[in-house]
Amino acid sequence: MIEYNEIRSTAKTALEAASALSGITIIQDDGFQENEREEALKSASAVILLSRILTATPRVHEAGVTRDACEFLVTLMINPQQSAALDTPWVEDTLVQSIKSAVIGVAAEDTDNDRYKFVRQEINTNEAGVMATDLLFSKGALS
Repeated sequence: MIEYNEIRSTAKTALEAASALSGITIIQDDGFQENEREEALKSASAVILLSRILTATPRVHEAGVTRDACEFLVTLMINPQQSAALDTPWVEDTLVQSIKSAVIGVAAEDTDNDRYKFVRQEINTNEAGVMATDLLFSKGALS
């Protein structure tokens, strides 16, 4: 079973391996990557951020092993104006499906309860016109 501190790095590795996401910077965001995020939006007009673990709810596995049900966000940000200027027409729906497939496709360690699971999706646009699609995932992990 995966350790709590490996959830994001394992998801990042899966995203980096997805050919449909090549050319997009993928950042494990701990709140201090604003410059890196902005540079990626300028240079490639898109960036993928993996949030810190948002929630970790303890639960007991059948074998008596305590593990946490962890949730985290994968955020796809696209700057449509920069995308048009760079002639890199990212298709949001295609990228979202690629993100879901990559993260959900990570091999399960032992049971279905340990797989990455897609929870929900929310789309926002900020005042600068940057589209942000938040994809919430959950994953069981040892604490």
